[in-house]
Amino acid sequence: MSHMKDYDTQYGNLMSYKHYTRPEAYRLYGSSSRHKTQHQQNMQDILRIMFENGSCTTWDIAKLKLRTNDVSLIRTKEKGYRRLFLGRYDTKKRSGGMLDLGLVVRENTGSYSRYRLSLHGILYCIDVLNPLEDDFDCMAQRYANILPKVFGRWDEVKSVAGIDAYKMRVLAKGLFLDSSGATGMQGSAPLCEIMSFVHAKYAKMFESISEIDLAEQVSYWFYTFLQYYGNAGPHAKHARVRMDKVKNMLQHDPELSIWYREFYIQSTDYYRDRLDAMTHDDVWIL
Repeated sequence: MSHMKDYDTQYGNLMSYKHYTRPEAYRLYGSSSRHKTQHQQNMQDILRIMFENGSCTTWDIAKLKLRTNDVSLIRTKEKGYRRLFLGRYDTKKRSGGMLDLGLVVRENTGSYSRYRLSLHGILYCIDVLNPLEDDFDCMAQRYANILPKVFGRWDEVKSVAGIDAYKMRVLAKGLFLDSSGATGMQGSAPLCEIMSFVHAKYAKMFESISEIDLAEQVSYWFYTFLQYYGNAGPHAKHARVRMDKVKNMLQHDPELSIWYREFYIQSTDYYRDRLDAMTHDDVWIL
């Protein structure tokens, strides 16, 4: 009898990805380095299959991995994959699986389960698998419904941002999640302030966040980064052209326009309230 029980994958906000999920995934499943254990390489191979193919059963993954129609071999391999996802018990001690870490989501569909990457899992794969642009494009198509404001508009985003559309690699490495990455960059004040608000808006969701809210946070990060990053220095001219194109896309897409404008207003209200608190009569400046 199986010791496993059905449960929902739980993960936190982007700061949780940076400070918990990514380091723990590195420890368990390896980094982009060539120096990986065989177990870590096997795990990354499984994640790559889901990255490229989207939602899969363990049978699908085993068949794609083995590249065979031998039913007995596939059955043996897929049982092992199920334990890697769900965790396992050895002498009554449980070892966690990829669902516990938050890299994978299980979708129950009747008598069998399908598995796909969570947003944390997608970011980890972008980080360690170093996907080529074609592979990135394929992933965006497979996961368009998970990140609809970015992957759901991927062709439009690429037509506007060009190669900069793949800047999500920066987020996957845990960078520019708040003002710290932009500190000291000339002309980067909007990036500093808005990135700080992207973090502050979801700060209370460090341990647990819904996939919809996490998708919103990722989307805010993505469009803010595209608009403001690199608008100073030797590549400033290119950055300003990109910035104008992204702003134009946001302005002329009714859904995106309302969505991002509301976020921008929230950010300005946030800093205005903080300034009001600092200048309140009860505050003494020594």
